[in-house]
Amino acid sequence: MKILQLAGSETVAEVADRMGVAPADVVRVGFERLGLMLTLAERRDRPEIVRIGEAFGYRVRFAGDGPGA
Repeated sequence: MKILQLAGSETVAEVADRMGVAPADVVRVGFERLGLMLTLAERRDRPEIVRIGEAFGYRVRFAGDGPGA
């Protein structure tokens, strides 16, 4: 599983960019697979960002989390 390191305050579009996927794909997967209504400019809470990352094969870590996070 790939690691996605985030500061914790990124927008949906920034998360998509960090994963190297099209922002529209994040919106689509968020809706179709996770039941989330996403817009590109909004910031989501950590649990939702983790779910989004996992849907694309990433383990999400946030700045300040311990090494075992």
